[in-house]
Amino acid sequence: SYSAEDVVTKLNGNQLTVEYFEDTGFIEPILVPKKDGLGLSVPAPTFYVSDVENYVGPERVVDVTDVTKQKDCKMKLKEFVDYYYSTNRKRVLNVINLEFSDTRMSNFVEAPEIVKKLSWVENHWPDDALLAKPKVTKYCLICVKDSYTDFHIDSGGASAWYHVLKGEKIFYLIRPTSANISLYERWQSAANHCEMFFADQVDKCYKCTVKQGQTLFIPSGWIYATLTPMDCLAFSGHFLHSLSVEMQMRAYEVEKRLKIVSLTQFPNYETACWYVGRHLLEKFKVLHKAGKQPVPHLVLGAKILNGAFRSWTKKHALLEHEDELPEHFKPSQLIKDLAKEIRLTENASKVTKTDISANTIPESNNIVEKIEKEPKEEPPSPVPESPPPTEKLTKKKTNKSEKLSKPPKPPKPPKPPKEAKPVKSAKPPKTPKPPKPPKPSKNKEGGKKKAKKMKDSPQSLPTTPDLDVLEAHTKDALIKVDTPKKGNGPQGGDKCL
Repeated sequence: SYSAEDVVTKLNGNQLTVEYFEDTGFIEPILVPKKDGLGLSVPAPTFYVSDVENYVGPERVVDVTDVTKQKDCKMKLKEFVDYYYSTNRKRVLNVINLEFSDTRMSNFVEAPEIVKKLSWVENHWPDDALLAKPKVTKYCLICVKDSYTDFHIDSGGASAWYHVLKGEKIFYLIRPTSANISLYERWQSAANHCEMFFADQVDKCYKCTVKQGQTLFIPSGWIYATLTPMDCLAFSGHFLHSLSVEMQMRAYEVEKRLKIVSLTQFPNYETACWYVGRHLLEKFKVLHKAGKQPVPHLVLGAKILNGAFRSWTKKHALLEHEDELPEHFKPSQLIKDLAKEIRLTENASKVTKTDISANTIPESNNIVEKIEKEPKEEPPSPVPESPPPTEKLTKKKTNKSEKLSKPPKPPKPPKPPKEAKPVKSAKPPKTPKPPKPPKPSKNKEGGKKKAKKMKDSPQSLPTTPDLDVLEAHTKDALIKVDTPKKGNGPQGGDKCL
């Protein structure tokens, strides 16, 4: 099975510095075993669901996902808490988007220091702006045993942090390569995508268990699902930043094409981009006056943003995008001025290249060459439909239920493809026939697997399925998740949000 150790970096809290993120680009997940040094504030582990009700307010209406029925509904927080503490839960209910930054509970939680230092909204959104500052910084997640959130990319390609206060969460992580993002968009576009376990369609999916007291950071564009093996109370937040401008924009474009509306939407994403564009223009001007040049990742980010600005302000597109344009902005002037500052940097880079080319091998200027090549791939859309080389992704969010499929097997090129053994689900003595779990067949051509449709898909679910039967199936699935067979990869839960 693909262990998270192959892809997740373990660090201490005090190692998460801006310099570290700029050096590495923050392209792989980071797990911090203890919160010491993170600058993260959370309540003591004695804080629990009844306290959430107390500090957020019992009358607060929250979005609740009924995992078994694959439906979202609204209820008062006090109703959900009554369900949570009931001795006989007849449904699997999940709260994942309780954003509480405007409540008394906000005083107990502060995002990790690195998030505050990198966050666009935190650093560049004016306090007096007419458009509301996006509320995506403090989420409370109350997930009961067997909750499952299907594969998604976070809205706007935002990066995310998760801290488990009580319980445990299992993350299934898929790298945002160009191929995986294309597969993801195709999967999301399929009318029957809830019948297919997305991890079966990619070459590698990594299982990462986040235990009580641990914090996980997920970079922009990563495609991931979550399974809750035991009752869990967690805190999380989303943030945009300048190290992943291209991936964020790609994710946003995919989201727009798919017309995805998720429970945890990133509101006013374009507004945030405009504010950052203005910030970069001023920063570049100051640097150039001092005879200095901006760092390459900011130049690339400015190019991506300026391409998006041009696209959003074209006559045919303006009506759709003008609502997110900040007040008192002059878009055409900003676009022109930013383009001028980018050219100044590129001209300086070309001079530098000429000066040192006689004694330097061509590869030494890879980053500059990459930046010079990138814009050719921008127009007419701010983000190319088929991403350029390197692992760039798109992002997006879904809330659907999905039939648990057998864990994908890691590719073994020398051997011929093998049929995956079917996962057997517990057969009830009575009640309507529960849907059988999917039997993915894995063709390992080119290192990618194609998932077969489930034999009995969730479409055959009655509108009010026998809950005990489905819960029994989930438990059976969980047992299989925790006892992987040799050669098997990670496995997801039985339902989609």
